[in-house]
Amino acid sequence: MTGGSFQLSSVLGKGTQISAGFVNNHLDRLPVGYLAGTYLLLVAANPTLNFLITHNTDIDSYVLDTSKVKSLLADIPINDHSVREFLKEMIQENLEAIGTERYLYKEAFF
Repeated sequence: MTGGSFQLSSVLGKGTQISAGFVNNHLDRLPVGYLAGTYLLLVAANPTLNFLITHNTDIDSYVLDTSKVKSLLADIPINDHSVREFLKEMIQENLEAIGTERYLYKEAFF
């Protein structure tokens, strides 16, 4: 209806891949909200899972690989408060750098 796409694939023992595409200028596309907060919540609420999040815009791409983040943290949990604060800023800065939409209510998360 809006020109977007959705795909789901899963391989036992390997993982699940979810892909969603949105057409930004379509009249019926609702605002997606504060993506940095959404990505952070997904990661912090599931500290035992590894996420490879790729966000593409017309300008560039941003990749968040939690397995790499966890390897740098050593014994500090990825959902530790100080890590969450760092990740929130890092994700937001990278999304802004690639031209992702910003929303006024972004401080409502974490």
